[in-house]
Amino acid sequence: MGTSKGYIPPKNTDWKKAKAAVTRMINNNEKSLGIKNAVSEYAKAYSSTHLGNSKLGTVSGNVIGFLLNAKQYGLDKALSDEGLDFLVGKPTDEIYIGLTDYFCTDNSTIDESVIRDCIVEIFTDNNIVDFEDLDKLDGNILLQNFIIKYIQINFEVAFTEKIYGVCENQDKAKSYIKDVKQYIDDTIRNLYEMDELLSINWKGKEGKDFIDKKCKECYELIQAFEEV
Repeated sequence: MGTSKGYIPPKNTDWKKAKAAVTRMINNNEKSLGIKNAVSEYAKAYSSTHLGNSKLGTVSGNVIGFLLNAKQYGLDKALSDEGLDFLVGKPTDEIYIGLTDYFCTDNSTIDESVIRDCIVEIFTDNNIVDFEDLDKLDGNILLQNFIIKYIQINFEVAFTEKIYGVCENQDKAKSYIKDVKQYIDDTIRNLYEMDELLSINWKGKEGKDFIDKKCKECYELIQAFEEV
């Protein structure tokens, strides 16, 4: 992951509760409950201070629109439509690097860096996007994966330093980060509701608003852990 892990969350009440929950997660005996509580408090804090200003809807909407266009009309046509003819016929790894640079024109904020990391992971995971077999691309699964990775990476960026500082060794810290990410993945996949995507204009306000709404819903899913 390329995003800096030196990010310090805001020092307000919500983030103080989230950081305290992360510490309890590591120090308490009930690991599963600790993870659920830490993720819930993180979701509340992030939703209150950062989510409303995120560029996830805009950037991921453009990516999803491109990939669905490629599925329907072919990768070469989709690249040409974006003015990326220089990528036509290139090896897959060059194409995803070129597309990442194209969609992530700015990388100056934590949010933009997180989104870039999401795109890199999406493009390099053949179980999500396979440029050799775009017919199997599922827009709903693509969006779901985008949001899951966004939430996972944001948690990792916010709390990696804290987790490594509390754990007695690196292996334990890595284990907690892995388990948190798995919990986020499992919770969202189990509760996520699929929607009809065919009529959405992904490059316009409609696409951005739809993704922002789905992301907000996913943050709400991991907040309400007591009810799961």
